[in-house]
Amino acid sequence: IALQLLEKLGWKENTHFDALITADDVSESRPSPEMILLAMKKFNIHEPEKVLKAGDSVIDIEEGKNAGCGVTVAVLSGAQSKAELEKSNPDYIFNTISEAERFFY
Repeated sequence: IALQLLEKLGWKENTHFDALITADDVSESRPSPEMILLAMKKFNIHEPEKVLKAGDSVIDIEEGKNAGCGVTVAVLSGAQSKAELEKSNPDYIFNTISEAERFFY
């Protein structure tokens, strides 16, 4: 599914994104931290507190917290409401991920 989505968007690896890691690449999917930990290993990142995890679901935020990410960001562009996302205690909630730029760049 991820490859089909990237193809529709016209996104190319090493141009628009650095790596694609999906549940197929690990033994346990979210909220297990395995996908984040694999990405960290791939990019030689040893300090999870320097990682920002963004997602549009409670399970995304739980994954980030389980990995020890320093920042978790929930975005309202998915199917879950603000009230639902608040239950996972993200550090920030934005309407879209592009709003994060003013906080982190």
